[in-house]
This record gives sequence, structure tokens and C-alpha cells, in this order.
Amino acid sequence: MVFRLTIKPDRSSELITKRTNGQGGYEPGRVVSNQATQIDKDETQLLLATLVRLKFWGAQNNDPGPRGYDGSRWIIEGVKNGKYHVVDRWDGREFREWALLLMRKSGEDLQPIY
Repeated sequence: MVFRLTIKPDRSSELITKRTNGQGGYEPGRVVSNQATQIDKDETQLLLATLVRLKFWGAQNNDPGPRGYDGSRWIIEGVKNGKYHVVDRWDGREFREWALLLMRKSGEDLQPIY
């Protein structure tokens, strides 16, 4: 699944969620769901403040911890003041709870989550 949060000029946001019919670790498959969810200003600001608290913008790009043989890679990308930043974590690590909060807002069935 792919989740994209776009901040609007009024500081609310739109969450785009795309899901494919592919199997994890194999071909991605075709997009079978593409939906938009509106998120109000207060919830958007909470999401952004949490990223700051987790020190996303200064976090190491590559996962500093060990990786497993089964599970998932969580890649979080962001642009702030024209500067791009990405973190790549095995099973989400320190960004897992933030990402799960964002994912839950999509209304998609997230089971199972690795």
C-alpha cells in the first residue's frame, strides 16, 4: 500500500491511499483501490508535530538496525521548505506508530500489518 499526505494551503490535508493486488516481495500488481480522505487542520497539525517530535527531518536515511528475513520495509518521504528527506526502516521502527496513525485515517483494512 502507498499513502500520500498532501498539506493544503489552509493547513488541512488530503490522504491518498493506493492498494494493489500484488503479493509482498513479488510483483506489485495492479492498483485495485485509489481513494482520497480529507483530514482536518487539527489532525493534520498533530501528524506534522509528531514527525517533528520523532526528529524525522534529521533522522538517518538508512535503517541503522538489523533487518529480518520476513516483514516489511517502511519508507517515509517528506518535503519541507523545498528540501526532500527520506527514511527507510524495517518494520517501521521509531516511525511505526506515526505511520499506523496515518494509515488508520485511510479507512482501509490494514490486516495483516508486518
